[in-house]
Amino acid sequence: MNAALSYLPQQDTQPQWFSAELSQREGDFWTLGDGRQVRQAVSCLVQPQAGDQVLLVTTEQGIFISQILTRSSEQTLTLGSLDQPLALQGDQLQLVASQSLELGSAVDCDITAASGTLSTQAAQMTTTVMGSWIQNARTNISRFGDWSVSVRELLKLHSKRQQLSADKELKVDADIIHMG
Repeated sequence: MNAALSYLPQQDTQPQWFSAELSQREGDFWTLGDGRQVRQAVSCLVQPQAGDQVLLVTTEQGIFISQILTRSSEQTLTLGSLDQPLALQGDQLQLVASQSLELGSAVDCDITAASGTLSTQAAQMTTTVMGSWIQNARTNISRFGDWSVSVRELLKLHSKRQQLSADKELKVDADIIHMG
C-alpha cells in the first residue's frame, strides 16, 4: 500500500533577517535609521532603547525586533513591558543582585510562601506603613538586645493571662496608675 504524501504549499516570502540600529520610539513602534517602522516581538523580553543594535525579522505581518545584539549605554536592562503581565515560573527561582534588589508596585505587592517558610535577613531593617499594620499569627516570638516602643496615643495589651517580669528592676511611671 502506497501512502500519499502531501506537502504544505511553500510561501512565496521567507522571513528575512537583518540587523540595524534603533533610532526612536513612537508609540508601539520603533523607527530605524532609514525611516522604516518596526515592532518588538513578544519573545523579545528585553525592552529596546534608542541606539540599540538589534536583529530584525521581516514577515508578512511586518518587521519585528527579535533580539537586542548590543547596547552602547549603561542604562538599566528592563525585562517585560508595562503593557501586559509578565510571569516568571519554575521549580526554583532566584533573583540575585550584587549591589541592591528592589521590589516595587504602584498598587499591591503580595509575597506568599503558602506551605513553607518566609525568611528575611538583613544587617538593618526598616518598615514604613502609611496606614494600618496588622499581624496575624498563632505564635509570635521576638528576641531583641533592647526593644523600645513609642506610641503617640494608646498602647493596649490584652490577653486571658499576662506575665510581666524583670530580673533586676521593673519601673512603672505615670501621672495616674490604676491597678486591680
